[in-house]
Amino acid sequence: MPAGTLGFAGFQVSGELGVTEISNNMSFWNGVNAVSPQNPGAARPSSTLTTMGVFLRKGIWLPAPSLELGGGVVNLLDSQLLSWQAYAKLALHEGFHDLPIPSLSVRGAFAYVTGTDQVSLNISSVDVLISKGFGVLKTARLEPFGGWSLIMIRAAGKTIDFTPLCDAQVAAMATPGQKVSDYCAVASSQSDTTNDFKANKGFPSQDVITRYRVFGGAKLKFGLLDIIAQYELYLAGDSRDDSVVAAVDHSARQSAFSLSLGLEF
Repeated sequence: MPAGTLGFAGFQVSGELGVTEISNNMSFWNGVNAVSPQNPGAARPSSTLTTMGVFLRKGIWLPAPSLELGGGVVNLLDSQLLSWQAYAKLALHEGFHDLPIPSLSVRGAFAYVTGTDQVSLNISSVDVLISKGFGVLKTARLEPFGGWSLIMIRAAGKTIDFTPLCDAQVAAMATPGQKVSDYCAVASSQSDTTNDFKANKGFPSQDVITRYRVFGGAKLKFGLLDIIAQYELYLAGDSRDDSVVAAVDHSARQSAFSLSLGLEF
């Protein structure tokens, strides 16, 4: 969204499509269904991840003028992962007058990811946005915008079963005449015994991961219809975690593109 708010009477509902670049050739992507364990180089997952989401946004007057609230949910396609998101944006200046002074605002956002029992993940961000709108052929309004973000990622591991094909109660789950060893492809000492619980482990929680993002785009408004396109560049990670052992975030630079189609009242 641009820096300007919807106004205290404004309301918007939108559907959004996003595409994010990933390092699909790295070994930590070998666990997806597209990759063969015997020959991981034969087929790789796509170099991008696609998301779809819906959002509601509302401009309000209290507790401060020029305030906008919004929320929505985003699904990572081909997964059960959902990102529940909310934000508050405060416009420090609304540049809708004829003066060549742009709109300037700050925004705080929060997202919580559900759909997995292996990790707890929440993300918060602080953004600074700038934009300036102008009329196009007296029928539409175009508002280019840009901004900068500080992103803070909090990840905590939950208990993970590192031998998911084996279960302490596997004998009760096997079909009649089926050998337990056929159902549980591990050593017989683990099959149908409480030894299976020894394969349940949890990763230690780590310090907050920080990333920085710059972005730009434009909003085209025609009547009630809004079309918004945005490009994002996530800078390479360099935050450090000393909670357990010294570790440095070596995340590479990433890019993303999103397109939103909405109705604004």
